Amino acid sequence: EWQLNWDVHVMAHVYAVRAVAPRMVARGAGYLVHTASAAGLLSHIQSASYAVSKHAAVAFAEWVAIKYRHQGVRVSVLAPQAVRTPMIGPTSIYSAVPTLSPEEAADMICEAIVKKPKRIATPLGITMQVLNAVVPKATEIIMNTVFRTFPDSSAAKGEDGQAATEASAEQVALAAVLKGIHV
Repeated sequence: EWQLNWDVHVMAHVYAVRAVAPRMVARGAGYLVHTASAAGLLSHIQSASYAVSKHAAVAFAEWVAIKYRHQGVRVSVLAPQAVRTPMIGPTSIYSAVPTLSPEEAADMICEAIVKKPKRIATPLGITMQVLNAVVPKATEIIMNTVFRTFPDSSAAKGEDGQAATEASAEQVALAAVLKGIHV
């Protein structure tokens, strides 16, 4: 799982940049959209291999932006919340919090291409980055509370084929507190 996440979330970006950056530099202009995740902006509570690889993807995109800026290449980092796909089905937290439809995620990519912002992220991702910079211990306590409220899914425990369980009262309450803030 660790190698797969690293290959898909980090090395794919590395290979893509190595393939296109020389042409962009030769033209003196170019634009890259790195898709990451809100998990790349804050210490995600589920799937360590996923969160670590997404953190690395964000760091790599920031490095690319710094390296090539003077050569006309610009970079945006897209850090959406979870997208409603079969992949998130086994994880109970996603039944209690808002998620994006695939179409909404595609709209975020289109927005990045058109507006070329430095970053497109969820309010929670940005808030948690700021909190982590200002009060790192409090951020750790908050994320640990969320982690304990939403334990690993059956799939993460190696129990293949297990569907998500119904949300507990604590999960519903935490989701209500986080309403409108997406993880």
